Amino acid sequence: MSGVKPAEVKEKVKAYLSQESAGKWLLVFDNADDMEMWSKDNTNSPTLTDFLPQCEQGHILFTTRSRKQIQRSNKLAADYLSFMACINPRGIPQSLLPQPNSIKKKIDAIGLLKAFSFVSEGGGDGSLNLHRLVHLATRNWMRKSQQFSLQILKTADHLSETFPNDDHIHRKVWREYMPHALSLIAEADFQKEQENYINFINNIGMCLYSDGRWKEAERLQVQVLELRKQVLGPEHPDTLTSIANLALTYRNQGRWKEAERLQVQVLELRKQVLGPEHPDTLTSIANLASTYWTQGRWKEAEELEKQVLKLRKQVLGPEHPDTLTSIANLALTYRNQGRWKEAERLQVQVLELRKQVLGPEHPDTLTSIANLASTYWNQGQWKEAEELEIQVLKLRKQVLGPEHPDTLTSIADLASTYWNQGQWREAEELEIQVLELRKQVLGPEHPDTLTSIADLASTYWNQGQWREAEELEIQEMELSKQVLGPEHPETLTSMNNLAYTWKLLGKVQDALALMEKKNKNQLLY
Repeated sequence: MSGVKPAEVKEKVKAYLSQESAGKWLLVFDNADDMEMWSKDNTNSPTLTDFLPQCEQGHILFTTRSRKQIQRSNKLAADYLSFMACINPRGIPQSLLPQPNSIKKKIDAIGLLKAFSFVSEGGGDGSLNLHRLVHLATRNWMRKSQQFSLQILKTADHLSETFPNDDHIHRKVWREYMPHALSLIAEADFQKEQENYINFINNIGMCLYSDGRWKEAERLQVQVLELRKQVLGPEHPDTLTSIANLALTYRNQGRWKEAERLQVQVLELRKQVLGPEHPDTLTSIANLASTYWTQGRWKEAEELEKQVLKLRKQVLGPEHPDTLTSIANLALTYRNQGRWKEAERLQVQVLELRKQVLGPEHPDTLTSIANLASTYWNQGQWKEAEELEIQVLKLRKQVLGPEHPDTLTSIADLASTYWNQGQWREAEELEIQVLELRKQVLGPEHPDTLTSIADLASTYWNQGQWREAEELEIQEMELSKQVLGPEHPETLTSMNNLAYTWKLLGKVQDALALMEKKNKNQLLY
């Protein structure tokens, strides 16, 4: 603009942009950080707001790096900004935010953050996303003002109060909160004070365990165990619980020898510290029995299971969830020994009690349905098995999720039922699906993954695809030797299957040599 005095520039710009003839425009006020520009002083000099053009054709954008447009107008909004800077910036549930004594205050604070485009709503669940640059800038502000460490601990205090335990009714909540809890506990400022948050870390680990995320659970359980040893001592009941939890995680990863070693250790200590009939001592006996069961040591498992069932009935009562677990475990041991009718009788009993005590959709109730289906399967009652398997698969997908280890077991069980009815194409489709998922979720050497390899090999074999079957059987046998040991029943079965396939392929000498080796291992077993 020519012929305009410097003092008149702002007024002239306002006048020009306020005209319709100016067309569409965008006016940017960069770094509008000085609050004095926006408020009148004692001299009544014009402020920046006096020079803002007004026109429907234009837009004004203000940028700032100062948190003071927020702190002065709404302290709660500033607090929310600081809180969100200490957790994962994506998918923040509004229920996770510190709750004020007024819903209106919360709505106003979030509304202000939205107005500044600091946060946006993600999806249709009302969760918030903090802009990544705002996340970074807020953390830097707090560090410069030496407030970051304090805010990390304030956030930790809040999350430790709001993060739920691993009761399955809280599954939806803990899954929403989990990314934020994991992000927080990874902060260096949190780790310096982690001794004050042992129960919080333990809760996170147990929820990961319940979701079948055993590798992540293991890392936190080891951390909790070390902290409890330091703070409480090696024989404190909570320390023993940590050892027991870690052992269960090892067992679920197929690391049975490590699990057994810890379970024997914690059982002896619980007997000494708590007494032979304390509920935790009984849990240790039951856990050790389950580890024996997974190794095919069914007689040893049965002996312990009968002992713990008798004591649980006396100490806890016949309908306590732990007593029902003991009945269910004993039934599984009967099943694996071919004692189908005894197993079925116990499984029907425990299923009805679990429905009453825990509810029809509780994970343990679903396990009972799956176990009963398996017993029907072993007796050749495939239609009854299929009906229950479809029911439990649908419920597990809803309750646990499509990739939970128990859901994958349900898919594998249904595939086996199809297989037994000669529906090999349907079985093959499910087996390929569950094998790929088990490799991803559990790892390529997990016992359940080996079972999937064996199942798919069997399906190929029954369709005359012997070369494909042979390739998988060799793979499964070698892995079984490494993971389960050369004398485990599953390893012996894999050797037998491969020998039979070799015989069909004309590799008679190889088949005979393998059967001889298998028989030696069986005698040792």
